[in-house]
Amino acid sequence: MKPLVLTHLRYANLDLQDLSEFEGPTVVESDANQDLFKKSTEDILCDMQADRALDFKGAPINLYQYGVIGGIMHISLFQIPPQPHIAGQWTITQILEGGLKEIPFPDVMISTLKLSASSESQKSLFSLGDSSIPASQLITLTISPPAGLFIAQPPLVARWECSDQVWTSQGISHASYNATSGHVSFRLSIPSPVALFQDLYVGVPYAHWELRPCAMSNGEVKGVGESAVVLVCELATGIKVHIGIALQAAKYQLLPGDDQWAELAFPSVCGHWLSLAQLKSALRYMGVNLFSEHHAQQFISITQKDRQLEKQSYNQMAFLASVFAFSRSRWNMHSASEKFILQVCEPTDVLSATSTLPTSTDWKLIAVTARSAQWLNGGELDPKMPTEPTPGQLFHGLLWNAVYTSASPAGTDRLTSFPAGLAHAVRKILHATRPLAFS
Repeated sequence: MKPLVLTHLRYANLDLQDLSEFEGPTVVESDANQDLFKKSTEDILCDMQADRALDFKGAPINLYQYGVIGGIMHISLFQIPPQPHIAGQWTITQILEGGLKEIPFPDVMISTLKLSASSESQKSLFSLGDSSIPASQLITLTISPPAGLFIAQPPLVARWECSDQVWTSQGISHASYNATSGHVSFRLSIPSPVALFQDLYVGVPYAHWELRPCAMSNGEVKGVGESAVVLVCELATGIKVHIGIALQAAKYQLLPGDDQWAELAFPSVCGHWLSLAQLKSALRYMGVNLFSEHHAQQFISITQKDRQLEKQSYNQMAFLASVFAFSRSRWNMHSASEKFILQVCEPTDVLSATSTLPTSTDWKLIAVTARSAQWLNGGELDPKMPTEPTPGQLFHGLLWNAVYTSASPAGTDRLTSFPAGLAHAVRKILHATRPLAFS
């Protein structure tokens, strides 16, 4: 009896109450060849027991560099039940006791899988016990990833190797990705958990980032007060993410933005308060990663910056974020490792969370080192990187001092009344996304 391929999905590292509407990958097309099942289960297990010495030699997926997108798909094989028979106006259906019958594939079967190739025909063969199965007779799957899933490059398809507790691409062949339809096709040697992987840092360095004060009304975003901050990060892949931050126990909201990508990808998450861990899981699930780990710089080709100075700068930016806007400078990547260059301005009008600052905003460049913070005599559009400080300025040892002394009287009043809890939330998101180091 021809087997039926069914799948069920388990979300990876998601603990969100508002993700019940998320849709996982769906199987568009599947083909499980009957020849794989001519032997009885007992015969196959006996063949495997004779070949238990086979060692696992597949290259495991580096989870420091790659992450699961779209969830984990569990694939099982079932025998197709007797189909309904139509006789005249009657439909005769046989009801099976116990439901569908699953074709068992023990974990030991997966662990004894071996991939070999014929040098003459260059045709892949999968050796399972004493029987060799041509690759053309393997299970072929075509899946449709969830709507809104952002795939920046052809994903890496891997399966779970239970015996070695690793994800590996061994046992998967002929993987292809159709960018037009979004379908992913591959051949699977044996039913096992399968997932799509994408480079965690494919969007780094950032094409642009901006941290600025904003006004979010209750009609725009639920439960947000007047004092709030928004962090906008545009990845190198073109995706722009708006994160609203307000005094709500250091929680964050994913905002729709001007391209409405977030509403498509997260219809049940946009406008709800999330912890930093929940926000990280939700974004990574949909193929977007803003959050770096301690090993991130091993996989990013960018100038290594002073980590201690970076942390100090984030702490000071957090306490200034209620009045001043900070933005990426193209000169930062070209500066020395012990120096950060960024743009700073005090917006005259506090815009909504999803708006962008006008290009005519009076941005100024500031250079921050471990010993001083100096305003630079030049601008972002200068043909050469400004290196000279602005004439006549006072010496400032910290970013906080240099920016605070340039505030207007109204801005100074707002800074003195800035809630410490909001500053803490801003500091956490800056440390997690590291815009100064990755732009």
